Amino acid sequence: STTTSQQSSSAQVEAAVTSYVQAAEEGDATTLCGLQVGTSAGASGGAAAQACASKAAITLTDLPGLSQLKVTDVKVSGDKATAQLLRIGQITLVKVDGSWKVSSFAPARSKRNGGAEAPSGADVGGTAAD
Repeated sequence: STTTSQQSSSAQVEAAVTSYVQAAEEGDATTLCGLQVGTSAGASGGAAAQACASKAAITLTDLPGLSQLKVTDVKVSGDKATAQLLRIGQITLVKVDGSWKVSSFAPARSKRNGGAEAPSGADVGGTAAD
């Protein structure tokens, strides 16, 4: 493979990641499902988008917004690729019928502070209902 095709693969991967993040941000299930491995666009809306993402064990709220998205490093190896997202994590993609599809996302856990964020519902003030 020539440097040119390698270059265009990286560009295609970055474009797929950007489109995926944009679709996640907009709750565009049709686009999001279409950019992901093993899902087909069915229902629309934010819940449907998360349903698709869940098939790849992706939590959409873990993804950056478009304004925070910074793809720092793309590695392409045959029909597999990884894209590093600055301070966010790594997205893995596979090539399906000539198109790059998101297959998984590994959030970066750089802040090893033992979970400063309480799970929702954990911070119940202790006031009795009656």
